[in-house]
Amino acid sequence: MSEPVAESDAADSSARTIRDFDFTGVEWREQVSQRYLTPVAEPTTTNPVTGPVVTVGKAAYVDVDADGDEDALVPLVVQDDNSLSTIYYIWTWDPAAVTAAQVENPIARTHRCGPLVDEVVPAPDENAFLITERLRRPGSEGACADEPTLEVERAVTLSDGWPVLATALGGHGGICPQPRGHDDTWPVEGITLLAGPRPSIGAIEDAQLSWFAEADLSGHPWLYREGWLLVNFGPFVGSGQGSHFQDYGDYTPCAWIEIDPSRQSEFGVLPPAEGE
Repeated sequence: MSEPVAESDAADSSARTIRDFDFTGVEWREQVSQRYLTPVAEPTTTNPVTGPVVTVGKAAYVDVDADGDEDALVPLVVQDDNSLSTIYYIWTWDPAAVTAAQVENPIARTHRCGPLVDEVVPAPDENAFLITERLRRPGSEGACADEPTLEVERAVTLSDGWPVLATALGGHGGICPQPRGHDDTWPVEGITLLAGPRPSIGAIEDAQLSWFAEADLSGHPWLYREGWLLVNFGPFVGSGQGSHFQDYGDYTPCAWIEIDPSRQSEFGVLPPAEGE
């Protein structure tokens, strides 16, 4: 005669949420460095013979895909020799499988000579994470040790599993390279700007839209998608790379354009070299 343990276990399993999930016990796809990493709960006091020391930081929780279950934005902390970076990824909760799944695109990043994430919290009254960060102004003078000065606050949600901005008109919700200030611009007229590289993700439409420019993917190989172009976009008033939407502040948002793969060379977009 079987014991009624299975029923009890099923009840305990169904009560689990993403707050019970151990992010240190699973393999992560770390897109920035293009490798798989498994964080540990407590790193040893001595450096490993090979490989980075990988841990996770404090997660923020919100139902980012609006399916009724909380999801998490989790910082992955990677110390590689003298390099230290923190990369933020969304994990969604699957109550049926009682597990979490990593969203492929990194949401934000703190690293030496780069941007600095100040805070990640649930966005008030939204199915989104609110990220407060400081970015480096492209082309600005200053030493690597100087803190970045471009203050940004953006809300990130999911659309068809892809991170998109819930801020202002929307846009790509992952890391968005900022324009360098001297890129060629193209008219938006007749072009469909999408918040993600999937036709199912909604278009960005507004009478203010005027220009787009190819986003700089150097140092961002994970943002390359064959048949897609990542761009910065801006408003008509004061058009050009110096103009911004008031609701975004000094932050220039990104979007995606679907193109014939053969046309990517026209914009200078090439796949990342193997191993990047």
